[in-house]
Amino acid sequence: MDTNELGLEIWDHNYKYDDETDVRQMWRRIAHSGAQAEKEEDREVVERQFYNILLDWKFIPGGRIMANLGTDRKNTTLLNCFVHNPGDLGYSDPDSINGIYDMLKAQAHTLKSEGGYGMNFSWIRPKGTYIHGIDSRTPGVVKFMELWDKSSEIITMGSDIIIGEIKKNEKKKIRKGAMMGILSCWHPEIMDFIKAKQTPNRLTKFNMSVGIFGDFMKLVANDGNWSLKYPDTTHPAYDHMWDGNIYEWEDNGFPVIVYQIIKARELWDLLMSSTYTRNEPGVVFFDITNKMSPMSGKEFNQTTNPCGEIPMPLDACLLGSVNLTQFVNDKLEFDYTEFGKTVRTAIRFLDNVNDLTGLPLPEYAAAKKRYRRIGLGTMGLGSLHFMLGIRYGSPESLELVEQIYQTKAENEIMESAVLGREKGSFPEFDSRHYFNTTWWETLPISQTRKHFIEDMGCMRNSHRSMNAPTGNTSTLANQVSGGIEPVFMKEYLRWMIVPEHDRIQLKDAGFEFPEALNGEWFETEYLKFSKKGDEQILKGTFENVDYEVDKNRGLIKSAMIRDYGWEFATTKMCPAFFEECEVDQVFATTEELTVDEHLGVLATIAKYVDQNSSKTVNLPNDYSYDNFKNLYIRAWEAGIKGLTTYRAGTMTAVLEKKKENVRYQNELDELFAQVGDDVIKDIGIRLPNQYHSKGYIRRDQNKKKWYIHIAFADSSCLKPFALFVSTNSKETTEVADALIETIETLCQSKGISQELVEALKVRCAGQSNTVKIARAIGLALRHNISIKDIVETLEKFDEEFSSFVYHITKLLSQFIKDGTKAIGETCPECKQDTIIYYEGCKQCKQCNWSKC
Repeated sequence: MDTNELGLEIWDHNYKYDDETDVRQMWRRIAHSGAQAEKEEDREVVERQFYNILLDWKFIPGGRIMANLGTDRKNTTLLNCFVHNPGDLGYSDPDSINGIYDMLKAQAHTLKSEGGYGMNFSWIRPKGTYIHGIDSRTPGVVKFMELWDKSSEIITMGSDIIIGEIKKNEKKKIRKGAMMGILSCWHPEIMDFIKAKQTPNRLTKFNMSVGIFGDFMKLVANDGNWSLKYPDTTHPAYDHMWDGNIYEWEDNGFPVIVYQIIKARELWDLLMSSTYTRNEPGVVFFDITNKMSPMSGKEFNQTTNPCGEIPMPLDACLLGSVNLTQFVNDKLEFDYTEFGKTVRTAIRFLDNVNDLTGLPLPEYAAAKKRYRRIGLGTMGLGSLHFMLGIRYGSPESLELVEQIYQTKAENEIMESAVLGREKGSFPEFDSRHYFNTTWWETLPISQTRKHFIEDMGCMRNSHRSMNAPTGNTSTLANQVSGGIEPVFMKEYLRWMIVPEHDRIQLKDAGFEFPEALNGEWFETEYLKFSKKGDEQILKGTFENVDYEVDKNRGLIKSAMIRDYGWEFATTKMCPAFFEECEVDQVFATTEELTVDEHLGVLATIAKYVDQNSSKTVNLPNDYSYDNFKNLYIRAWEAGIKGLTTYRAGTMTAVLEKKKENVRYQNELDELFAQVGDDVIKDIGIRLPNQYHSKGYIRRDQNKKKWYIHIAFADSSCLKPFALFVSTNSKETTEVADALIETIETLCQSKGISQELVEALKVRCAGQSNTVKIARAIGLALRHNISIKDIVETLEKFDEEFSSFVYHITKLLSQFIKDGTKAIGETCPECKQDTIIYYEGCKQCKQCNWSKC
């Protein structure tokens, strides 16, 4: 198959066009259209080259290219990323009502074209500033940003109501407005900006970052003073010269007003505290970005695109990624030769797209012609590590990463030089300046290659390299890890639409269900009415697969999605090597890696990227605040242009986690809606407004697997509240009935009425034995019966290792507080009544005997 089930759903909703029936037809469309920028006599050969790198997902263009290239969607763009500032746009008097709404109009056009948008808002005067002419004061930057936030919400929301017939090529999914909001560290409103999103539901359409400029970081290190300042708005030059660049303003000799002098560390601590507790704002080191740019001294960067990988002044950039997983040969070695060839062809493809795209503003078109900026990145780096049996961030990993990205840099620069000789360099190219920048002088590629490129004296593109998050496109390419990230989850459950072909086969097999999208709505033998949130759905199981029907998506099923590298390791890796990798903890996921392993990979890649890389450094919850602050200092010292962190358990989750939590929330909403007000009131528990959840995978040597989702009544995830399970394993009816009866007895002993127990049995009728057991345990959990009592009840069933009862008992035991005494048990070794629970197992305090 060209992609997995989830990938096909993403393709169908986001990238499919016209009568395309599979992804190969999309590849044909893209390859053919991309070749139209070539001379007519070369198009057939180039089209074949483009198709060959698209085949098998070796190269994946950005989402806008896949969705819109070769279509008749004339008012959309092929570019992902847009940045604009008032000075670059040529707007006069931007810090005025006319100027602000001109900028807002430009944002609306950008988002309507499906482009992502970045803005540095430092050109807006700080709140409380007196406005001459109206004798009033401005609400300031953060308040005006709410206009952009609301505009993004409206422009990209589409409609749930359809008037008239559905058009043949009507998109099933609208690209939501992605925005980056930045404020420079010298701006007087910077402290309010840092704290802005601490107010719930404020500026939700923005990613936000603080722009670091000048000597700020040196002053942090030396405990120096830092001035918060802004131009004197009464100066005659303000209306036509001010564009948000304080350094240019001061260089021109224009006056500034210093609003406050603070310790640089005071501002840094405020920023670090917010990022430590809420993971936002991010930090962009524009001092490094401007110094290490190929156009250093020719352009001034103070903004990035929404995910931070493209820092630029007014310009637009298209994206594409090479899939590293497709260059592993039969010897489990990385094929650098084929990788380099693919990089070079991808550079030609992306450069061609510059000549084929429409743009929402003439200013973008002008900048695109001057610089011909492109962004070629990678995806699947984490999956590649699994395939090669190398732990992400280890010494062996850093050697691999070094060689891959050095190869990429050499080939992409060489190809851009060749294209410059063939088609002409970008108009702003000055070889003497370009090849004497700090970026070029410090770029650690072959000196022979450098001299050859310098002698050619050509360059097609001002910038070429970046690394984007690649969310949807990574999933489309058979679930490879995103961008340069490690594997986030080896496998997880996902609800997916059942395609028409599969629906026909299910009906032939005896599975009756309503076609909800055609207006049918009724219960069947296998599907019963249920609730998910406020909506009625149908839910049931057929041949051990969980299905649902809702009125918006029709028939959907629960499916296991596995990372590409993990699938490769478990099915193609020799068993002895696989076991060795498990012992060496090679298959570590995002949250299992150390901070140094995350940072080491990012720092290694940073040397070879002429734009930036989007990467999250994941931290354990107990990562100390002092170490956290030092982490950002270390990143700056390593030449990293920006940093985003996520500390486990804090309020803001990374994208994938958010998606999973929404799914868990829906599952829990359904369960709790069934429970209603039946929770016992007199023992101090009630249904929480928000649920916290985690997923667990349990498996045994016989390849049985249980995917268990536990909801918690507390943010620290210590008090289980409900659980769900999906599995490829069956439990015997004899065991299930006996265990459920025992759980019922426990519930009744704690005051739960027989009516509630019987109602649960009715709701569980027709479901698998595993689900019935889980529901019985859930009944006990939501009535505040202690984990210890539940575990001791389960322990009465001395089931084998390969049973669900054994595994759920072991899992729930982890939530018994360490030191809890096991009543009525004596140690088999020392015969003392000193058995306690410790780290999910029973242990003797006297002689240290352990049941585990």
